[in-house]
Amino acid sequence: MIKILNRQLPEFKRTDHILKTYNCDDINNFQEDVLKTLDSQKNIILIGQVQSGKTRNVIEICQKALEKYSYDLVIVFSGNTNDLNQQTYERFAKEHYNVVASNSLNKVSKFTSLIIVALKQVDNIKNIQNFIINHQDSFKKTLVIDDECDFCGINTAKERDEYTKVYEGIYSDIANSYSETRVIKLTATPFANILSTKNYLEKKPKIFVLPTNNDYTGINFFNKLNDFIFVRDGSDNKNHLILESLSIWIINTFMMHQNKEIVNNDKSDLLININYKNHEQNEIKEIVNRYIRERTFEIKKNIKKIIETESKFHEINYDDVSLFFENQMRSKINCIVYNQTYNSKTNVSNYNIYIGGSFLSRGKTFDNLLCELIIINDFNYDTLLQKCRWFGYRKSRSSYMAVICNKEVKTQLVLAEKIINFLHADYKGYELNYDRVLMEFKQKEDEFEKAKFTASGKR
Repeated sequence: MIKILNRQLPEFKRTDHILKTYNCDDINNFQEDVLKTLDSQKNIILIGQVQSGKTRNVIEICQKALEKYSYDLVIVFSGNTNDLNQQTYERFAKEHYNVVASNSLNKVSKFTSLIIVALKQVDNIKNIQNFIINHQDSFKKTLVIDDECDFCGINTAKERDEYTKVYEGIYSDIANSYSETRVIKLTATPFANILSTKNYLEKKPKIFVLPTNNDYTGINFFNKLNDFIFVRDGSDNKNHLILESLSIWIINTFMMHQNKEIVNNDKSDLLININYKNHEQNEIKEIVNRYIRERTFEIKKNIKKIIETESKFHEINYDDVSLFFENQMRSKINCIVYNQTYNSKTNVSNYNIYIGGSFLSRGKTFDNLLCELIIINDFNYDTLLQKCRWFGYRKSRSSYMAVICNKEVKTQLVLAEKIINFLHADYKGYELNYDRVLMEFKQKEDEFEKAKFTASGKR
């Protein structure tokens, strides 16, 4: 019997769900149906794949809500990092004329069609609540967007009558304090939201699956690519794994650079996804910088070995790669620790190496990503899927992309594909019945028997 969130799934009778299909040419109808559902439903969950364009859809839904469905105010809780919050703010500001950050509410002069973008933090929630109270005559109908809703957007308190502060702030102080407030919960990994037994402030949500277009490159696309995943065991030997990832990244960057048809073929990023301890991330940065500055002979030696042993690279000339690395890459490589200490004003280069944990794995888009090294074994499936930053719209670069990981990660990516297909391939474009999702999970207990999901909603 599969156990999720440390409990057995209850028995559910099969209930009907609305078999309403959508395709990407008819995305407008999908967005309209979401907003019409909110007329009678307090909250819904939108499930979209990692890097598939969830924010783009939500921006358009918010615009329609303000223009056609009589909403006065939209509040977007955009995650838990300043960089992601700034990215979300900038994307909304490009599309809408009246967007304000939660720390600038005192500057608001126009109260119609207002969008507030805020971090999921208690102080921000209190500021927004006070702002609404002080201007309650201006706001009759409010839409709340809980982006990355499985991160801080679920109740993790131990006692039934207790709530975590962020959860209570969003779903009690704001969402349940005003009769004309509706909530859209948005995530690519909704397991904790759907399966949690502690979200006492919410009724069962309707569930919509966001359609993706044919250009999307997700887990189904990359898992079928030959020579995409490079298996390297020995997570205890970080020096070796870093040397391997640097070498594979340099070779792939050289190959991509030869293809002049690729946009930004002179820009390439490597992600090193480790755990969440800042001191270990800084240690990795020191190792990387030593290789780049002082131990290039080891990189070149390893590049030569990989070209000789990996069939994907047999036709590559080692001397050409070595010259490319020395003359065009080495001096431009910028190594960045990407965690809560990261400054969004940090200079970036044509060739960047980002090192981090949870900050790398939530919402941030790396447009020039080419390779990713995963050095971690202890994670749940929702965490693993969020680490797959190579998903997105990357067909033009896909032949030159690579993931470096151990055998266990590769095996788990295969099972993760089955779990994703449960929500996307089987149900693509459907409005789902909440109980049926639980029931179908139960029926697939043998197929998902090894699956573990984050129980707390925290990382």
